[in-house]
Amino acid sequence: MIGKPWWDDFPAILARELRALDEADIVYKRDDEAFDKGILCLHIEMEKTGKLRVVFPDLYPYFRFEIYAPELKLSHHQNPFSKSLCLIGRSSANWQVKDTLAAFLMERLPKVILTGESDNATEAEGIEEHQAEPFSDYYDCYPGTAVIVDGSWRIDPCYESGTILIGTVSPENQFIRGAVFKVCDEDGKTLAEANKEISCAFPGEVLLGRWVRLPAPLKTPNHRERFMHLQEKDPHPEKIERYRVDGGQLQIRAALFPEEIRQWRVREYGWMFVCGIKYRKSWAVNRKRN
Repeated sequence: MIGKPWWDDFPAILARELRALDEADIVYKRDDEAFDKGILCLHIEMEKTGKLRVVFPDLYPYFRFEIYAPELKLSHHQNPFSKSLCLIGRSSANWQVKDTLAAFLMERLPKVILTGESDNATEAEGIEEHQAEPFSDYYDCYPGTAVIVDGSWRIDPCYESGTILIGTVSPENQFIRGAVFKVCDEDGKTLAEANKEISCAFPGEVLLGRWVRLPAPLKTPNHRERFMHLQEKDPHPEKIERYRVDGGQLQIRAALFPEEIRQWRVREYGWMFVCGIKYRKSWAVNRKRN
């Protein structure tokens, strides 16, 4: 927190929030330790969600609070790692300073649970925003890294693994910034290839990695676990190239997995990239994705 807590400037808003919870018969407990540090954190337990943790931002009421539901496992509208819930659309226009936590819990939360537990688009019709919810948004990546992939590519489902060429901005950099030049099958057949303009934009070293197709997103925030899982699924893990970088040797693995990338409730195949660096006998994993 920078400066004084927000409720010093807006005591009436804090009173309004707590009064609305009381009027809705929502039992809450304030985290006094966090409150002493200038953070409003409330612990709530509800029948359909179990325990909830609500954290108000430093700039409340101009920015929305976050609601975490560690006991829920929703296929939509919940970060699978932090367990935070998405109760309104991404646009900042969806948040109003007059909104209250009590109203969100009583009016919006039931709809989030209903649609988040269902993979049936018909049940969610008219309730959700018609916007794709890519699972890859939940993966974090090292600052300044990225791998660009042509969004028009379609890799035929009959191909399960192969090699991938990635052009980079500069050589000898363990934190990759680049673009996929080519995707090949196990026999070296080209399945997709970038145009010359893309190739010219990344004049650094061209790196060869391995890719596999997965039936579902990897639901782990641990970068090492993701790398090792792709290695285990690779039918030819020994074929991967190693590149010298500062402090070790670099390997690149990629995965195609189903996620919503263009259309609401329509799954296609997105990409994930994971780089592993071998330091002597151990692995440290840096993460990359498109």
